[in-house]
Amino acid sequence: MVSDRPFYEGRNNLGIYACFREEHAVYGQIFKPTGALKDKGSIELKCRYKFSWIIVFDNSRYYVIEV
Repeated sequence: MVSDRPFYEGRNNLGIYACFREEHAVYGQIFKPTGALKDKGSIELKCRYKFSWIIVFDNSRYYVIEV
C-alpha cells in the first residue's frame, strides 16, 4: 500500500518505476529502491506477476500478489 502518487504515477518510467507505472507486473530480480540497503537487498521472482492498483483513498493505492 502506498500513499505517495510517485509510486504509481509520474513521468519518470525508468527502472523500478516501469514495473509499477507502465507494465503493472513484477518479475526477475527486484532491488530495494530506498533505505539502508538501497540497491543491495533484493528478491528474485521466478515468474511474472501482474497486478492492478486498487484505490483506497484519494492518493492511496494498493495491490496484492500471491507468490
